[in-house]
Amino acid sequence: MQVAQGQADIAGLSFSKSVYPYTVKGAPIDMCFPREGTFAGINCLTLVKGAPDRELGIAFINRMLDPAVQQGLAEATLAGPTISGLEFKPEVAKYMAYPEAKMDEMGIFSPDWTFINPIRPSLLEKYNQVFGA
Repeated sequence: MQVAQGQADIAGLSFSKSVYPYTVKGAPIDMCFPREGTFAGINCLTLVKGAPDRELGIAFINRMLDPAVQQGLAEATLAGPTISGLEFKPEVAKYMAYPEAKMDEMGIFSPDWTFINPIRPSLLEKYNQVFGA
């Protein structure tokens, strides 16, 4: 937010859906990626085991995966949708790592979460030490 308001020149790690909506509204901000590449953030919904109203939860997840809903969410956040097969106007598509083949072009990869999840607490602690100071 401070970069978008001109109060800072550079920001730390952020996801495109937190930056690009400001870019298209005219804020003088953009994202850059390390030449070594960067990882994709994954948006997801999870049905919680034992939660009340299981059928309502399933219906909500199905609704969120509806192509019309995915189209609207992607256009509003400028983030790639969860489902494939959607098409976007060029002025929207240029901000998205979508379709999946575009991830390679942008140097974006999907991390190995089975490796990362067990060490995630120590990674977050280090992140907070470096970027929280």
